[in-house]
Amino acid sequence: DAVHYIHVELPSIDKKDIKLNYQDGVLNVEVKKDSFADHEDKEHNVTMTERNYGIMHRSYSLPGVKASDIKAKVNNGVLSITLPKTNDDSSSGIEIE
Repeated sequence: DAVHYIHVELPSIDKKDIKLNYQDGVLNVEVKKDSFADHEDKEHNVTMTERNYGIMHRSYSLPGVKASDIKAKVNNGVLSITLPKTNDDSSSGIEIE
């Protein structure tokens, strides 16, 4: 069986901040980054606090995928998505865990 494989590097991104869905032949990947960083002096006094926030969104046109069999996992900062192809051009939407 034919399969699409997608690998996305997402260092320091928590799994809960990744949203995936497949609808109308399009895989949508959305990643939210929200982090705080304290900078301290030699005596461990906080001298500056930085906050990084942003959203990344990417869409991939992948028609002919068996939506119910899509699988995704995060391992060592890499999101891996497996999308089995099908002959049926079903376009029903699905959220991916």
